[in-house]
Amino acid sequence: MDLKAEILPSSPRLSPYIEHYKLITGTIQGRFKVVPFCNQELYFHINSGNYCLSSPGRYDIQDPVIHLGGLHEVDQVIYSIIPDDKLIKSFVVVFKPNGIQKLFRLSNNEIQTYAIYGNDLFKSDAYIILEQLRSASNAWEMKGRLDKFMAGFINENFNDPLMQSMIGYIRENSAILDVNKLAERFHITPRTLQRRFKNEFGISPKNYMQLIRINAAVSMISSGNYNLLTDLAYYSGYYDQSHFIRDVKKICGTQPGIMKKNKSVLSCANINFTRLK
Repeated sequence: MDLKAEILPSSPRLSPYIEHYKLITGTIQGRFKVVPFCNQELYFHINSGNYCLSSPGRYDIQDPVIHLGGLHEVDQVIYSIIPDDKLIKSFVVVFKPNGIQKLFRLSNNEIQTYAIYGNDLFKSDAYIILEQLRSASNAWEMKGRLDKFMAGFINENFNDPLMQSMIGYIRENSAILDVNKLAERFHITPRTLQRRFKNEFGISPKNYMQLIRINAAVSMISSGNYNLLTDLAYYSGYYDQSHFIRDVKKICGTQPGIMKKNKSVLSCANINFTRLK
């Protein structure tokens, strides 16, 4: 089981919405819990096959060819189920935290509650763009074709500049922040911060920082770059080890010590999955 990612930069016109593109290739098999992360990603599956994306009580997507994954509430459980060894080849648009909402005029509720299919975004053009990607000779040609297509959705729905600055600051300092410190740093009240952040990104600043911390911890578990669980908790911004273990189990479906012992983490280009038996 091995996945590789080739990263390609966003074009200047689409940079307010898109962080980068990536081409994922490799083989994978099993049942995984998707660890929620802090970007929306739109997947174009160049290879299709026996595959299911499931969020119990919300949706089950069988063999999706274009679908959205990524940022969702901490309590939302999502599984990726691949029963047979599958050759993966997917071209992925990695959006900024609210980029897909701004580009396609979607609400945060639509993003976090429902499954988003290619037809929802591209209508009758969904399979046209998919075939254009499949016929491309390399990742850069895929990027050029998708760039040209998605530029047609650019609109004047601008971001909140204060919230955008805050996102960058959180990514660099999440381990030492809480909502009060963040509000003080940006000279607004905690209540105003909560309201504007939730309105812009569809998730609370507390949960957003929690997702960054947990994903950093899972990446460290995968790499083996720590000796003690207490060290891992501390570097992830937790002063209470038991609280850290509870959060990891809640979000990842298993405890950090078990993840390390069983080598159950699958990481690919800043996305983490925990393999379930």
